Amino acid sequence: MRQQAYSLHASTSSATGDLSLLVRQYGDCTALTMGALTEAETRALVRKVFFREGSWEDVQADANGCLMPLATEAEHSLFRTLSENQAFKELFSTVMAQPPISAHTVAAYVRRTLSESNPARAFIDAFAEVIVHLLYDLFDESLIVELPAVPDEPVTSVSTELMVRTPQERPSTRRRPAGGRSTVAADVPQLPLDRLLTEYCDFRQSRAPSLSERDKDYLRLLFLWGKDLRSISRASNITYQRVQQVVACATERLQEDLLAHESYRVFLARLHRLCIVTPGVLASVVTEALGDQGGSIDVTAVGSFLFHVLKLDQVLKWYTIGRARVHCCTGTQPQLASILAYVREVRSHRRQPVSDSDVSAVCMFILSHSELPSTSVRTVATDLLALVSPPDIADQLEAALVKRGIPSHFADLARCLDDTACGDETSADYVHAVLCRDRRFAWAGLGTYALTAWGYPRETSTLDVVLHMIRTKGSGVTLGEVFDFMFTDQHYELRQSSVRQALKLAEGRQLRRVGVDVWDELEDAREDSEVTEHE
Repeated sequence: MRQQAYSLHASTSSATGDLSLLVRQYGDCTALTMGALTEAETRALVRKVFFREGSWEDVQADANGCLMPLATEAEHSLFRTLSENQAFKELFSTVMAQPPISAHTVAAYVRRTLSESNPARAFIDAFAEVIVHLLYDLFDESLIVELPAVPDEPVTSVSTELMVRTPQERPSTRRRPAGGRSTVAADVPQLPLDRLLTEYCDFRQSRAPSLSERDKDYLRLLFLWGKDLRSISRASNITYQRVQQVVACATERLQEDLLAHESYRVFLARLHRLCIVTPGVLASVVTEALGDQGGSIDVTAVGSFLFHVLKLDQVLKWYTIGRARVHCCTGTQPQLASILAYVREVRSHRRQPVSDSDVSAVCMFILSHSELPSTSVRTVATDLLALVSPPDIADQLEAALVKRGIPSHFADLARCLDDTACGDETSADYVHAVLCRDRRFAWAGLGTYALTAWGYPRETSTLDVVLHMIRTKGSGVTLGEVFDFMFTDQHYELRQSSVRQALKLAEGRQLRRVGVDVWDELEDAREDSEVTEHE
């Protein structure tokens, strides 16, 4: 959803006719459409407001490609339409002067405004329910009333401004001043960076002073356990929009606690100079910063948190490479462009697959032209070479698998390409990157890949294969069925004991035992597979 702020200014002009039209358009729930909404959006909104139910089939992508319930999209569209109407501005100018906002206060205002003979009065109660639900569902606790008044003078008449911010705008009672400086008191005892990250960003038991227990629980689920916002919403039994808001506030509180320390501000300034930003790169930066204490916390979770912070601070920009996109920090686009130019130059001299000498050359260039951590440079170089290299590498890998006729390790496939190519040896890391990205290939065990045409699902772990079997069957599967599929019908390079262990570890998280050696998917996990969130 596009980030924006809506400002509604009160007016003294009468708009009874406009209000009557609004009440009829958005209060008549029997109509096929409600005002500017489509028929599908109307049905989804009516079910959510009046019947407190929704269907996960009512999902669509917004302008940025993010999936969201159709009712939520309808609420945003409805508010954008209403915020342009003068009668709506006057309604809330009056209602906000007599908090709390409720369906009763909205209905009372409309009844006072419309005449007794106005036919729109029949839809007043339904209209009030829609409006109140709209505000408290989308903007719960982010209504900020600003009443400008002259000091030491009685306030006789003030202009009330209602500012409603969308959940993506990080609603918070704190405002960070320009330059990223923290508003925390200057006498906070300063901590070195390694101790600060270990104590504040250990999501198992963070000791950040501003975080409540609920904040810690939400951040732990999001960053440590990898749960998305919809999973957290179902687990906590609160709305998705409220979860967005709580997570945003908790993230900002933790960021404010960190910014109170000079060591973190220096560290954050270094992150702003990264020309390629991924959670893995940020995890490498954290590992370097922690040194010997790197094993005391989950650096992957900290990297995900820092990536989330940079996105919320609107520091990250897109750089498009073909059909792919790479994140970079603002102002580092020239560095990334020069690196990509060198990568393309390296690949322009030969058509054979990427060799280890190519990867090494790109690594040296990245190290000398960027501030990326050295531990992540090889992965970055391999990924960039995979993005800009000629597309015929995948065709050669497919031909090699067809010739071998069995699932093969990516290192063996790299050696197969060496037999048909001249020049340097093929980089096994590059072959692995291509196998992971191309949908013609499927994971078939540790480092082993097969063709999806052979019946292998596009999954990347034992648990994902089991979940694929459950969803395909529509019910639980037995351990024998799993073994038959993975070791008889297909040829996964795994041990049966490893499969048992994966099922055991997933019990209570993604799977539930419904009988003796019978497994089914948890309801929350099944819904998560239908709708996935991208921040």
